[in-house]
Amino acid sequence: MIVACSLLTYATLVALVGQVALTRLTRSGSAPRLGIVAWYVAAVSAVSCWAVGAMALADPDPLHGLAHVITAGVTAVHEVTGVHHVTAPGADWLRITGVLVAVSIVYRATYCVARDAWVAHRRRLRHAAALALVARPLVGRDAVVLEQPTPIAYCVPGRSRAIVVTRGAVDALSGAELDAVLEHERAHLDRRHHWVLTPLRALAHAFRGIPVLARASREVGRLLEMCADDAAARRHGRTAVAGALRSLSSAPTPRETFAAASESAEERISRLCRPGRERRSSGGLVTAVAVLVTGPLASVAVPILIAASTAG
Repeated sequence: MIVACSLLTYATLVALVGQVALTRLTRSGSAPRLGIVAWYVAAVSAVSCWAVGAMALADPDPLHGLAHVITAGVTAVHEVTGVHHVTAPGADWLRITGVLVAVSIVYRATYCVARDAWVAHRRRLRHAAALALVARPLVGRDAVVLEQPTPIAYCVPGRSRAIVVTRGAVDALSGAELDAVLEHERAHLDRRHHWVLTPLRALAHAFRGIPVLARASREVGRLLEMCADDAAARRHGRTAVAGALRSLSSAPTPRETFAAASESAEERISRLCRPGRERRSSGGLVTAVAVLVTGPLASVAVPILIAASTAG
């Protein structure tokens, strides 16, 4: 029981407190890739610790809890048949509840990730088919142009990959700014950023009441845009990227796409104009990732070691 309580407590702390700390550490956009890793580990560890903690309720004996997390289902069968007995009489309801909760968490997470990935894939295919009918190739560049006055630029990732700019964007941007925008979108496509964002969005949809998942989805989307900004700035300069972001509209684009001028455009422009502060909090992020990675292991190992020393 103590292992289960330890895991559930850790997951709750990550969901409620950890997300506040990570928001502060990643706000400036220093080391955005490390920030993405931190948010991912926080989200996955919270969900997995709730699932494993619920499964651990199937065996309240802390000296055997880790093994029975894996074999709880078999243990339940043995308990009923009388072949094996590891829990106090009358605890069957707790074990069954723990197993059902754990299986429900795993099923819900798996189902939502698979469903959302498939839905996003189908939407991208339909959007690409529509672009083939109304968009025209942009001369001299690997993009297509829509005859629309609002300055917008976005990409459609996946098998139907495409970079889309409107006529308004082509007219509003200088040559260097247009090249920077295309490089920004190309970074999203080449690095397959949709593979990073889709699972987090699915987990946030699957477990709407968990704050860390909703926050992780938003923050990772913002950090991915910063990663693409950095890729464009390395080739075309920060001034060109910032100027392009100022000229583009943040009008809504399809959810399965990446738009250069998103809701975070203003803070990304400020970040591009302050290169000296870029890496100042990477040490805090390294510490956060280390704590998040070792936290679940400590939540299992420490109670077991304490119980073992007490028994000894």
